[in-house]
Amino acid sequence: MKKQKYFTTKTGVSNFALTTQVLMEKEWTPEVINKRQEQLIDKLKQVWRLQ
Repeated sequence: MKKQKYFTTKTGVSNFALTTQVLMEKEWTPEVINKRQEQLIDKLKQVWRLQ
């Protein structure tokens, strides 16, 4: 699987939270991608205090 190849290393799975969230998705449909985009934008707004 492509995700496994991109996000795992010889020592295991990357420990970045965003990476582990990607690995938990079974399938990347347009709906899943759009939902994830909204979640990431909301997170950035919080961190950067844009709301």
